[in-house]
This record gives sequence, structure tokens and C-alpha cells, in this order.
Amino acid sequence: PAQAVAWLVNKLSEFNVGINPNEFVMSGSLVKAEDVKVGDCVTATFDRLGKVSTRFV
Repeated sequence: PAQAVAWLVNKLSEFNVGINPNEFVMSGSLVKAEDVKVGDCVTATFDRLGKVSTRFV
């Protein structure tokens, strides 16, 4: 995970962009990956934030 964050910081620096000390960078997932196929619709629900959905085409 640290390598991924280092890559991100280096890539952003190419565009003269940085990560601020108060910004949160998550380099992994809290849940397992799920297989999806064309036509699937996936919804994620976040407490106090709401829902986000996507359909795979």
C-alpha cells in the first residue's frame, strides 16, 4: 500500500499537484473485490453520506 501512495504522490507532482496534510488517501479496500459482468448494477451505501450506484456496460 505504501508503494501505491508513493506512486500517486509522484504522479500528481508531474501535474504540479500535491496531497495536503489534512487529506485522506486510502490505498486499499475494506471489503473484498466482487466479480461483475455487463449489465450488473452495483450500489454502495455509506452512513451519513448516502448511496452511489454504477451499471456496467
